[in-house]
Formats: sequence, C-alpha cells, structure tokens
Amino acid sequence: MHAGFYAPPPASLSQGDIVSNIPWGLIEAPITLCRPLDRKASIGKANYWTVDPWQGHRNSPKPWEHDPEFIHAIGWHGTGVVLWHDCEIDKPKSQERARPEKAFAAIAPVLNLVTLQSGTPEETQQLQVAVRNGEHHAYFFLPAVTIDGIRRPDSYVNLRYIWSVRQESLLERKVSLSPDILHSLYSQLFVFFTRMRLDVNPTCPQCGMHVPLVRS
Repeated sequence: MHAGFYAPPPASLSQGDIVSNIPWGLIEAPITLCRPLDRKASIGKANYWTVDPWQGHRNSPKPWEHDPEFIHAIGWHGTGVVLWHDCEIDKPKSQERARPEKAFAAIAPVLNLVTLQSGTPEETQQLQVAVRNGEHHAYFFLPAVTIDGIRRPDSYVNLRYIWSVRQESLLERKVSLSPDILHSLYSQLFVFFTRMRLDVNPTCPQCGMHVPLVRS
C-alpha cells in the first residue's frame, strides 16, 4: 500500500472509499423512456420511445408522467471512488429505513492513467505528467497500490463522470483515501466546480482583514 496515501476502508461505506465492480454512466440523447409492461418485474418485455419528439403510442402516458421513469443510459463498469461526505451517505439510510436498498451515493470512476490519451504521443505524455502533478482540474491522480496481492497501476479519478449509485452496489471496498489525501480531493473538487482556488491565508479584499477558513 502506498504509504500515507491510502488507508484500510472503515467499517461502513465512507467518503474516499475505492470500490470495485461498480457501474457509472451517461444519460443518452435524445432521451429514451423505457416502459416495462410490468414495472415491478426485474425482467420482461418493455416498450421504449424517444421523448423529443415524443414517439409513444397515443394511449401511453406522456413523458415524465410516471414517477420515476426508466430511461436509457450508456454504461461502463469498473472501479470508482465515493465522493459524498459520510453525513450525506448516512442521510438517505435514515430517510429510507423501510427501504434501505433505495439509499444511494455519488461516485466517480477510477481509470488507468495509461488509457488517458491526447493527440500526439508528446501531448499524451504532457497530459499524464500534468495529472500526476495535480495540474488538471478534472482528473485527480491516484498512485499505484497493491491490494490483496493485486496491483492497481497509476490511475486517475475522472470528475466529469460523477454518477449516483445505490449503496448496495458499493460493497467491494478494498482501500480508502487517507484523511490527508481526502483534503487534497476536496481542493480538487472545489477547483473543478468553480475554477477558483481556496487561499490558505484568505484575506478580505475590502478591508484586508485575515479571514481564517473553518470547517462548515
């Protein structure tokens, strides 16, 4: 295990957990609704229609009249990291005590760094070096790690594919980010969403007073 970067996963699902065998995806366009003939069945026949323009049967409900609707999406499968804070992970469990299988959490995929390509070989090398150095807003670098005798190579978290997954799918937790590295991930998320950086010694631009950062 990479000293100082990773830690054993805690007893329950937690922010920074790296999880194997999970899906992430992208909603397809144009949006396609899937209308199973039996919505309670896990398998069976279904009708599907494009929302815009609406191509459904004249006797079928209009789009979004079902709550929820089932839609088509592009899906991938692999490793991901849990992004939600622990309080948010626990909240849906509390709200769905009668149906804990409905609780979910946000994840982002973890991909091998060598798969990250950009134009020429020189441009690809520059991109991968930038990711290693923490200089790319959308990609968070993860060094190689060996877990249960299996070595995972240098990788990166792709923050462009943040996706909600049922917590019951997030079971294969082999390793987690250490608390110090979690703070680096916080900074990366802030920059990714805002294109702004947190000042470690923040000062009010109006009066020049030092304004210390505190936990919210």
